[in-house]
Amino acid sequence: MRTLLQLGKPITCLLKIALLTIPLSGCGMEIFRTRCPTLVKYSPEFQSKTANEIPKAGAEVQTLVTDYGKFRDACKAMLIE
Repeated sequence: MRTLLQLGKPITCLLKIALLTIPLSGCGMEIFRTRCPTLVKYSPEFQSKTANEIPKAGAEVQTLVTDYGKFRDACKAMLIE
């Protein structure tokens, strides 16, 4: 059985090797970055007013606000990286 290098002229062999390595070139580690939506900046006055209102809201609304805060923190962390 002949090896790949014995199959023809040196240029042909190099071309075959190059063509065989093309499918392997995509095997490297790829990093995917997810883009967060633009975060709204709230004024300190608005934050203070809503902080006083949230305890008056029901438990469901408080849960939503907490989850939203975690979402914002995760987006901020992604922007720093």
